[in-house]
This record gives sequence, C-alpha cells and structure tokens, in this order.
Amino acid sequence: MNKKFSEVKSETLLIILLSFTIIPFLILCFYNHPSAEDFFFWTRVDKVGFVNALLNLYKHWSGRFFSHSELLLNPLIFRSFDGYKFFTLFLMLVFLYVLFLFVSELTKKDLTLRQRILSSLSIFFLYFYKMPTMSEGFYWLISVPVYQNAILLSLIFFISYYRLNNAKNFSGKIIYTAASCFCVVAVAGSNEIAMSSMILISGLIAVVNLYKTKKLSWFLILIII
Repeated sequence: MNKKFSEVKSETLLIILLSFTIIPFLILCFYNHPSAEDFFFWTRVDKVGFVNALLNLYKHWSGRFFSHSELLLNPLIFRSFDGYKFFTLFLMLVFLYVLFLFVSELTKKDLTLRQRILSSLSIFFLYFYKMPTMSEGFYWLISVPVYQNAILLSLIFFISYYRLNNAKNFSGKIIYTAASCFCVVAVAGSNEIAMSSMILISGLIAVVNLYKTKKLSWFLILIII
C-alpha cells in the first residue's frame, strides 16, 4: 500500500514539474504579434469576403483549401490583436489535449491516467523544445494551420480510425467513418507533405487490412476515396 502511494505521489510530482516546463511556452503567446503575411489574409477577406477570397487563393495561388480557410478566419478579421495572442494559446492547448487523447487511445489498457498525462506532457515539451524554430513553428499563426494543424488532424485521424475498428454498433461506425474521412480531406487540404503522408498511410492501412482479411471494409473504401 505504501509503495503504491509512493508511486502515485512521485507521478503527481513529475506532472507538476513537467507542467512548469511548458508554462514558458504558454506565457510567450501573450508576447506574440502578427507579421506582414498575417495581414495579407485579413485584407483579402475584408475586400472580397471569405468565400471569394478562398476561391481566389485556391484557383490562383495554392490548393491548400483547408489551411487557407483557417487563415482567412483568423482573429485579425475582427481587428483583434489580443485575439491573435489568445488564438495561439488556444491552438497550443488543443494540440496538447489531442496529443493526450492519442496517447490515451493507444495506452489506456496499460497505463494509468497519471502515466498518460505524464507521457503526453513529456512528448509535448520535447516536441516544442526541439522544434528547429519555435517562432515560425507555432507563434507565427500562418504556419500553425498549414503544418501544426495538419499533424493535429493526423492524430485525430488515427484516434477516429482506431475507434472505428473497435466500434460495436452501426451508429458508432458511421460517426468515426465520417470523422476519419473529414480528417483525410482536411490533412490533404493543409499542405503537400501532409497530403503525401496521408496517402501513404491510407494505402498502408488498406494493404495491411487486405492482407489480414482478404477484403476491404466499406468504411475503409470510403476513407481511401
């Protein structure tokens, strides 16, 4: 009993210590300021509206339809510099939460809640700490929808697909199939590297599924399409 209590106490202490290591990254969000490129997207929405701006960017500039839709809806369209800072903080916290869900989905049968939190905080800190350029990786709002959110959506895809395979009822399969399909489309519309990776991942899943079951399930066919 004392040994178990000691383990819980040490895990709690580690969670607190790791929480302090990520606090500086969160505080820096309030010193974040938009750059020239951020105003580019705001002025387009201001001049021609969201739909026309998105169509123009898709036809004449880049096919990144999903990440561009996020960029066109950034807080600057409301003339809010504080919103820009809080939005960066919000995206960072969402990233941490999805990372926790991903870790939990894979390890919930083997790890306790504290251990999963500890693992998520560790990965989060290492990812941020070893990022080649933090200022362009997360504090530059243009890069977040294009690159970071593509990673986040990929994690959500794995969560959805895992739950889809374990869903017992038809409604659950419909919900997680829709979520998986949405993530595939969103990742493909975020950036070219993520699109190529998602095509490769979907293809590998299909090959493994075909090898094991000698057929493709209807929900996997929808995801591939």
